[in-house]
Amino acid sequence: MPATDSNLPLLDNESGFVLVLSLLILMVLVIIGIGATKDSQIDLLIARNDKLSKQNFYMTEAVIAQAAQTAEDTPADILKARTLGGLFLESAIPRPTDMTDSNNWAAGFAAPAGWNPGASYLIVDKGIAAGGSMDMSSSQLHRFDISGRLVDISGNTTIISIGYRKRF
Repeated sequence: MPATDSNLPLLDNESGFVLVLSLLILMVLVIIGIGATKDSQIDLLIARNDKLSKQNFYMTEAVIAQAAQTAEDTPADILKARTLGGLFLESAIPRPTDMTDSNNWAAGFAAPAGWNPGASYLIVDKGIAAGGSMDMSSSQLHRFDISGRLVDISGNTTIISIGYRKRF
């Protein structure tokens, strides 16, 4: 059908096009803004979890350092008698190879006053270290495993274990 003068004004009337285009651009910008907000919220949650994880790690590491210093400062006769709080023979620990087992921590020694109330440590006597002195008249090298545990307010548990040796 050929174009006539009667339907040409209908094609020339573009006054609503700017409004529709503006609404489409606005809708795209709103969607981008919502996506950016969600992305920022997720980044904040990740940063918070990372911060808590590092805090728990460093507090647990401090508990282990305290336990190691306690073992270092303890006289040999107390270590031999195993009367130091938190010091146990390996045979006294229910599952000494699995420090994630909560039964191992039932007899754990709580960290000093003023520390996190969820902090505790175990010093496990593993006996005389291999390669230690065979001379019975000299002191012997004893091997210990020191484990620190922290249960934070959220119920997350951090456990770190180190090997420790002391000659007595």
